[in-house]
Amino acid sequence: MGGQVDTLLQERPAVRILVVDDDRDLAELLGRRLVLEGHDVDVCTDGWTALEMARLVHPDAVLTDLAMPGIDGWQLASRLRESLRSEVPLIVAISAYQTGDDYGRSRSAGIDFHLAKPRYFDELRRILLRYAAARQSSGTPDDHAPEHDAPSTDTHDNSEPQGAW
Repeated sequence: MGGQVDTLLQERPAVRILVVDDDRDLAELLGRRLVLEGHDVDVCTDGWTALEMARLVHPDAVLTDLAMPGIDGWQLASRLRESLRSEVPLIVAISAYQTGDDYGRSRSAGIDFHLAKPRYFDELRRILLRYAAARQSSGTPDDHAPEHDAPSTDTHDNSEPQGAW
């Protein structure tokens, strides 16, 4: 059985991910879980550091909390979109903020997906797998980044707004 699991992990393309959350324990836990999924992960605990790390490590995806001191997740997404114009990563918010206004702010900031804490990992896994597959088939992930203007038809099993656009 171990051989089958190893083969599946090798066949799944890794995504270089930057995890940003001011709760170090949560950030590291998510980072470890993503490494087990076969991804290459860097973790930081504030928006300023995330901006610098994004310039240095060129992540394919940034997973960010929204409620952080200094630069919050919305500001981080906007600044990443401005500063990394030619290398814009997939940006996913993972937050307890779940109102219509929160989703609107995420859309305006250039966030590709807005997932609900604490039950988000299965949807995150699907997003990353689709992103990695699109990147692998084309060689250019930016051509396959989700559109920001058109709401997705993705649904979440708890019937809350998914926030994917």
